[in-house]
Amino acid sequence: MTMPRAQMPVESWWPHWVGIDYGFQGSQAAAYLLCKSPASPEFPSGRTYVLEEYTAQHQPAADFARELQRRFADGARKIVGWYLSPDAWNQHGDGHSLADQMMAVTRLGFEPASNDRIGGAM
Repeated sequence: MTMPRAQMPVESWWPHWVGIDYGFQGSQAAAYLLCKSPASPEFPSGRTYVLEEYTAQHQPAADFARELQRRFADGARKIVGWYLSPDAWNQHGDGHSLADQMMAVTRLGFEPASNDRIGGAM
C-alpha cells in the first residue's frame, strides 16, 4: 500500500532505521525505514513505513555513506540502526571492506543486515 508521506502518522520519537544495499555492479540503494508503529487494534504488530529512498550509481562507498548521513542523520529522528548488506564486510584486496570505508568517514555504527529467508522477506 502506498500513501503520501504527509498522510503517514509518523512520530519522530518512533525508532527509525536505515537499510542499505551497496551494489557492486554500479548501482547502490538505501531505503530509509520507520519502524513499526505502536500496536493498534487494526495492526496488532504495528505498521512499517518507508519514508524515503536514496539511490545512486557509480558513487564511491565513502561518498555514498556521507550522503546517507547528510540526508538521514539530521538529529530530528531516533535512528536505532544502520544496516548494510552482509557482503559489505567482505575484504576487497586492500585489507578494508566497504563497511570499514563507510564507517571511517561517517563514524556511524553500521551493522550487518540479516538476509536469511525471514530477514529477506522483511
